[in-house]
Amino acid sequence: MVVKNVRCYAVSFGQVASAALIFYVGGMHALAQEPSPAKPIANVVDQSIASPETRQKVELKRRLETRGLLEQNRLLKTQLTGQRLFEREWEPETVSEAVIEKQKKRAGRAQLGVFERFPFIEDFVESDGLGPLYNAKSCVACHVAGGASGVEHNVTLLTIDPQSVVEAVNRQLSTKALPKLAQDIDSVFPGFIDSRGRLLMSTLVHDYSTRDGYESIRQGLANFVAGGIDDAWFAPEKRQIAAIAAQPVVSGRHESFDFYLSQRNSPPLFGMGEIEKIETRRLQLIAQSQPKRSGGVVSGRLAGKFGWRGQVETLASFVSGACAGEMGLNQTLARQSIDPADRSYSNFSVDVSQMEVMALQSYVSSLPRPIETKADFDQSHRTLRGERLFATVGCEICHTGEIRPVSGIFSDLLLHDMGPALQSPMPAPGTFVSNNRLNAPIFEEYRTTETSGAGYYDSNLEIQSFPLPYPMARPDQPTFPKPISEDLFSNTNVPFESTWNGLQREWRTPPLWGVADSGPYLHDGRAATLEEAILMHGGEAELARNNYEKLSAKEKELILEFLGSLRAPVPLVQ
Repeated sequence: MVVKNVRCYAVSFGQVASAALIFYVGGMHALAQEPSPAKPIANVVDQSIASPETRQKVELKRRLETRGLLEQNRLLKTQLTGQRLFEREWEPETVSEAVIEKQKKRAGRAQLGVFERFPFIEDFVESDGLGPLYNAKSCVACHVAGGASGVEHNVTLLTIDPQSVVEAVNRQLSTKALPKLAQDIDSVFPGFIDSRGRLLMSTLVHDYSTRDGYESIRQGLANFVAGGIDDAWFAPEKRQIAAIAAQPVVSGRHESFDFYLSQRNSPPLFGMGEIEKIETRRLQLIAQSQPKRSGGVVSGRLAGKFGWRGQVETLASFVSGACAGEMGLNQTLARQSIDPADRSYSNFSVDVSQMEVMALQSYVSSLPRPIETKADFDQSHRTLRGERLFATVGCEICHTGEIRPVSGIFSDLLLHDMGPALQSPMPAPGTFVSNNRLNAPIFEEYRTTETSGAGYYDSNLEIQSFPLPYPMARPDQPTFPKPISEDLFSNTNVPFESTWNGLQREWRTPPLWGVADSGPYLHDGRAATLEEAILMHGGEAELARNNYEKLSAKEKELILEFLGSLRAPVPLVQ
């Protein structure tokens, strides 16, 4: 058999990527056009003489190659769209008075118990854009090149002391303690009660608002704190690491309840797509092995793979929650925070579509994972010695170097008790026995709608019930953390780690890849250097910290050099 008219063509991925880059530079409209038909594949046999089986195989190969090119083109376009959204600076949009009036009427009907199931379908068609509450106008403002940011972009959390709620519920049978609690809470910060009338045990205190009245409420929190709140702690443009380190938690009191202000630092985003690939069963195996490997000192607990508290299970939820909570961008599945200055304001329109959220997620997922820097032979040898010492002192038990299929992550992504020094008011998510929880009260007189606002990154801010705290007398002055010993629980059926107080000490092990470029450190940015962060470790990490302190100055230097080799991706370094 003679083979005739053989044509050979080659289409490389590099050519496709280069062409896509030219389209992007020349204008995104070019990318919107349909991709050109794929060129004939190599070694196509003359259809007039080939057997049916050969023609079928050739056609199948052509279709697969064409589908691959189309999929690559589609993914690239999606990621480029996501990058534009990531870098976009959002602005508030003006909502007409007619729509605002409809909102107020609906809120009035809601207070009478009349709710409409889908109010956003016909009336709320005007997007309000950024806000009304927000912390930044863009994703890139807090995550340059996908990295972390300084304390000026910290998120402020406001948390109720649960003992205040427990006492009000216990007194409710004989007094009007709950209505009094609601009045006290509402006079301090109306955002504690959502639009459904539910009490939120913790809520966001945003830095900015697009509407009138909010700033006075935010600044008014200082009136309930003895000595006020230092601008170096509270004001974003004046916030300083030293102020947070000196006072990680600000305590306040008004009448029947105590509250606490705390902060969260913006985490780096690079490598999150790789973390998404890790199967939870691998994390469970690590958790099961840790007690034996550590001699019973370390025992990790699995929650979500994202967030300082492991409060977010998926990357999609993380991205969606950030859009709603940080910038007030309404979505179909995630709502903007309510406006404490005007509870009747509730816009149901969509600021960012689900397709745009998916594009944004695709871009975040594509951010490259960091890698260790390669230096000369002598430096590489020192880095290797530092990594061995890192494992020897016990850091590697939690900061695991590899979780298949991801290497170089230096995290187990599990929750660990980090001791009272790192205790923070809003607890980690957890399971707890039924006789050790309290249902959060609902205040019907404050209900305005059937929807609720955004929490902190899909967190447990809106929990219907919460673990009970240890019962103790109310101190003369609000203080955090309360001096509670785990020994107090020895005669109870409730383990300390399943109480509100115990869950306040749990933190997810942050990945150390890129840590050299991710300062400041710890959940609120209180540590300016890596060594400061190490020395602040406690709880399950106390033994490893003590082992580090026993090292010689040269050995400590080797560990810090190893950590210094864990650099962020090249774009961030530049």
